[in-house]
Amino acid sequence: MTSNKVIYSSLNKLSAWVESQEFRGYDPYDALLSPFPFRMFGRWGAPVATQVLKRLPVNIRPLLGIGKQQNPKAMGLFLKAYCLLHQKTGRQDYLDRAGELCRWLLDHPSRGYSGMGGGYPFP
Repeated sequence: MTSNKVIYSSLNKLSAWVESQEFRGYDPYDALLSPFPFRMFGRWGAPVATQVLKRLPVNIRPLLGIGKQQNPKAMGLFLKAYCLLHQKTGRQDYLDRAGELCRWLLDHPSRGYSGMGGGYPFP
């Protein structure tokens, strides 16, 4: 296999996996999505929980009730990647996926602000 074929094969496998996850994932700083009241430990409870969860070698988010989220920044990066893939290959499916992601971003602006913008889905 040539190096381009290996690269595109890897990209297609990654794309299929990301799409199967509906572009959802965990974030290193999403500890405060847990229903567990980390703030009951005082001023440092939430920051300590965030840093501990970020650094743990195992993912305990499901045990804490933290689900995978869609992140506007990540969606924008996926949009850029699909545009670049379409530009390099001319494949219509990449352009179609880019259009879907663009529509998602337009349909999910941050609430409570004027104009368009996106933020993280956690406090």
